[in-house]
Order: sequence, then structure tokens, then C-alpha cells
Amino acid sequence: MKSLFKNSNFLLIVGILLSAGLVIYLESLSLESVIHTLKKTLVIPKPRRGPLTDEEKKWAKVAWTYMEKNYVPETGMVDSVKDFPVVTLWDTASTLLGTLCAHKLGLIDQAVFQERTERLLNSIKKFSLSDEKMPHKYYNTHNLINVHVKDPWKPENTGWSALDMSRLIMALHVISIHEPQFMPLVQEILKQWDLHHLIREGQLQGSSVENDMLESSQEGRLGYEQYASRCLNLIGLDSPVSNRHEDNLEFQNIYGVEVPIDKRTSKTHKADSYTLSEPYILEGLEFGWNAFSQNLACSVYKVQEERFKKTKIYTAVTEDNVDAGPKFVYNAVVINGHPWVTLTPKGENANDYRSLSTKAAIGWFILFETPYTNDMVNHLIGQVINPEEGWFAGIYEKDQKINTALSLNTNCVILEALYVKCFGPLITSAYQK
Repeated sequence: MKSLFKNSNFLLIVGILLSAGLVIYLESLSLESVIHTLKKTLVIPKPRRGPLTDEEKKWAKVAWTYMEKNYVPETGMVDSVKDFPVVTLWDTASTLLGTLCAHKLGLIDQAVFQERTERLLNSIKKFSLSDEKMPHKYYNTHNLINVHVKDPWKPENTGWSALDMSRLIMALHVISIHEPQFMPLVQEILKQWDLHHLIREGQLQGSSVENDMLESSQEGRLGYEQYASRCLNLIGLDSPVSNRHEDNLEFQNIYGVEVPIDKRTSKTHKADSYTLSEPYILEGLEFGWNAFSQNLACSVYKVQEERFKKTKIYTAVTEDNVDAGPKFVYNAVVINGHPWVTLTPKGENANDYRSLSTKAAIGWFILFETPYTNDMVNHLIGQVINPEEGWFAGIYEKDQKINTALSLNTNCVILEALYVKCFGPLITSAYQK
């Protein structure tokens, strides 16, 4: 097995078991040794499983309310944010998966599920494509035109996102396995796209348009990169470099927890590196973790629990829409080596918008049955549940006010989480069926 760190000039790392006083030499630090060491420091909580309680049935109904209220019947799309008719491919995947989960949870019948899903798949098939035969980053939910992210009615070529495409490919695969009647339509969609553009030299490749020129570059950081790679593996696309954790994995000790971080930073690679909840929660809900990612996910969860113990601040941080200012932020455990930082997509400080995230809290609640997730969700629920419109995004740390942003991804993660409580991860449960 390849060494976890490439630079053999370093002699040692203090600490995946810092509290136990262990010293691990980098030359021998492999994935197996990391798993072995993390298992000594972490107790992996069991997931919640079983039928939904009456309260959880209410949660599911409220999440579906968002999808009803923001549904665009002419296309089958759902707006990414209330009153904002733009979606990414990531959002489109959320709509597919959220609708599937709502059906399996009994919120909609087969006829409604069939009509909505077929209409949405036909809209995806109609997406305008780039010259490279790749979907664009943003689409208008009413007319399916590729648009500028800040102007829903301005046509614009934007390049593609490898992460977003990977998640949509996974969602298409899941739909076709759970509901085989959609497989021919899914295959027609995938045949339209020139998917070889997604991978170069084993790494995920996205693109953007700069000065009217298309520029491609490596896309994804630790957690997101491996999640997207697993998504592509479902249809036989292999990105072995992106799939490996060991090339860029380091650990940073925070509150006595060894937190996985990406050693690529904005200074070294011109892109911010985030450690946050989202990719670990989604991998757990959709795939089920493997032995390695389970330990990394538990570390990411555990440090948030430890922060609460030290500060009494309920903590579940991830990417989120916000109801003011930048409109979207990355709330992270670590960004570029700095703990508990919030940035905008442009890398600007947004610490005033750090929040307890609804989707992260409920995601961890389902994946890890612990006293902390119980207490955190009980603290959160009454404040962010809105039966008339859907789930609010969270609670701001600074003033404890509600982040009243209403978003597709918040509500769809909740539907996925509640599905998983009943049936297990989306992909493994499909194959078991």
C-alpha cells in the first residue's frame, strides 16, 4: 500500500493518537494503519434504524412540502431556493432522490411519482449542452436554458462541474435500479453526454469559461472528491487518483480529535480546502461507508460533538444557503488549516453566517445514534420546522436567529435521511431489492 504522505523527508507525525502519546512514522503510515489507529481512538456509534416515529413522519411531510410549493409543473424541476428558478446538476440529483424517497416513505403514490420523475428525466434529456456535449452548471427551471447563476434569465455558457455531474449520474443510476422502467430513458440521457471529459489522468476535471475561453482543471477536495468518484464508479467510470485518500490526506488535532484535512490549500492549489459534514453524510446515506470513510466520517462528526462539550455551542456545519448577504456559504470544521471558519464561494470571510445546519444535524442524527445528536435535534426542531413551506436552513451562532433560507438540498437531505432510517442506504437497499 502506498504511503499516506509522499514526502519521505519528514520523519514523523505526532498524533492520530496524540492523547495516548503515540508517534507514527510517515514512511509506514498506510491506509490500513490509519484505519487501525483511528479505530483505537473512535467508537463508531450505531445508526438509527426502524420505522419512522409519528414525529419523524411529520418531518418527512414538511420536507415534501418544500418540493410541492416550489415545483415547476411544466418541466418537473424544483427550484433550488424558494423564488429562485435556477438549479445545478447537484440540485437536480436532489430532486430525483427526494422524489424517490418521498414515494418510498408513502408521501406520494406511484402515479404521482411516475409522472414527476418521467417529466424531470425528459427535461434533463432536453438540457442544452456545451460544444463538448457536456451539461452546463446552471439551468433555468422553467425554460431549461443554461444561465448565469445570478441572473436566471440570462443565457450563459458556464462550463461544467465534475462534482455536480457525478452526483446526478449517481441519482440517475439509483432511479434506474429502484424503478427499472426508467432505465431506457436514463440510458438515453447518458448517451448524449461525452463523459470522457470528466476525468483526466485519473482525476476529476471540471471547467469554467474565462475570457470566452473554456478552461478545465482538477475539481474536488477531500471528502467531495472520493464521494464523486464513487458516484462515477456506478457506471464504470474510474478516477483512481481522485478515489484515493492517501495522496492528500493529513490530520489536524482539534479538541483532541484527529480531523481529516486536505493538504492542498488556497495558497498551494488556488482553491479552498474544506472539511465539513456534507460529503460524509451523503456518502453514508447514499452508499453506506466503507471501512476507511466510516472512520473519517466519525472523526468529522466527533469533533463537532467535542466543540459542543467545550463551548456549549450546538455544532453541525456544512455548506448552506443563507437568507442574507452572500446567500451561500461554506461552514466548515477546517478551511485551509483554520478551524471553525465560514467562507463564501469566492473565499471571503462569512463568519457572521456560521450556523447550526438543519440538514447536517438531521443527517448525523440518522447516521449516528448518540445523546448529542438527540439533544442537538431536540434543540433545533421546534425552531426550524415550517409546516407551511418546508425546513429552514438552520440557526445562526452569532445571535441565535433562524436562518430562514428555504432550499431544495436541505429538504431533500432530510427525506434521504428518513428513508435511510427505514430501509438503509439508497444504493445498497436498491440492490438488496
